[in-house]
Amino acid sequence: MSTHPAATPPPNGESRSRKTKAPRPPWDDMDAAKGRIDRWVDRARLPPNLDFRFSEPKRMAGEDLLLLASWIVKGELGLLDDNQVFCWANQEKGTPPPPRPILAQ
Repeated sequence: MSTHPAATPPPNGESRSRKTKAPRPPWDDMDAAKGRIDRWVDRARLPPNLDFRFSEPKRMAGEDLLLLASWIVKGELGLLDDNQVFCWANQEKGTPPPPRPILAQ
């Protein structure tokens, strides 16, 4: 039997060929919580603007979306304190989601 990784079954018994999607945040639950989102994200890790409303990006107002995007970029560039950088409540430090490939145009 070959010891090549593709020839050996994965330890959990699942197929290597099956692609699974990353879990999606529960946007509907967050919206239903009406601003009480501490279960999912610490308020200190969001932009401090009083009018800012965190929701699913496609539901957010354009101004809020731009504010969140610039906040995330500032955090990635190291311009924010560690306790201000956006991350989910259950996200482990140092384990960001994998980057999406940038396709040439």
